[in-house]
Amino acid sequence: MKRFLSFVLVLLLIMGTGCAEGKLRDDKTIGSEISLEAITDFYFTYSTSTYPPFYQRYRFYSEGENYFFYHETREGGGWPQTEEDITASGTVELTKEQWEVFCDLLLNGSAKKREESLLDGDAGPWLFIYWTGGEKEGREYAFESWEKASAFEDFCISLAEMKPMQINVSDGTHTIIFQLNDSPSAKSLYKMLPIDTEVKNYGSNEKIFYPDEKIDTAGGIEGSGGAGDLALFSPWGNVVMYYDSFSSYPGLYLLGTAIEGADQIRDLSGMLHIEISN
Repeated sequence: MKRFLSFVLVLLLIMGTGCAEGKLRDDKTIGSEISLEAITDFYFTYSTSTYPPFYQRYRFYSEGENYFFYHETREGGGWPQTEEDITASGTVELTKEQWEVFCDLLLNGSAKKREESLLDGDAGPWLFIYWTGGEKEGREYAFESWEKASAFEDFCISLAEMKPMQINVSDGTHTIIFQLNDSPSAKSLYKMLPIDTEVKNYGSNEKIFYPDEKIDTAGGIEGSGGAGDLALFSPWGNVVMYYDSFSSYPGLYLLGTAIEGADQIRDLSGMLHIEISN
């Protein structure tokens, strides 16, 4: 499948960039007319209706100062592909360095206004870029070079193969799955698992538990958040599970966020079993 993708990437590069004379007047260049800091969303999708049908999507997007990568593969079954045909998917929170790699691969590429054409309905790939202040429907993107297009594909594949740090927190009745961030504090907690400890109520927006050991705070991420977020309150050494919004506080370090069961945090009680999510 990678060979197929490489072939269509070449076609896309030729069609998207072309010669200087063939460029549309309103094409925008990434890094000059569109700043890297303004990019908010980027989609890379292709599909085939040959047997077996196959669909692949990669997405990079930002939420405030947080960056994410989403991948989804659909294969087998009939055509068109549906959510029932998903064989692999996942979301990875990117480090700032990984987001910068993504931006560097897009640098000097071109973005032209979307338009209907006879090519619509082909196998793709379809690349669309969005940025702050840009068109609502986004623009069609073309890489600066074949080398960058190929490197982008390899980068996406490597990210899709990453296993994010996820943990299960359960009282036997309610289960929440948290995806941890890439901070040293989150990694410190992850290495302690499994943990069996009591959950306690605190305040009007949180449940807390105490890990067996002290969590490392060096290089931790301080900040505010909302329902479903996981944090460390270092002055007391307890881990906090929020079921409502909260403000930043000295010594409060963000550890991750719930990807399943956030609405069950409020109902946790008794003894907790905390383990790595498989």
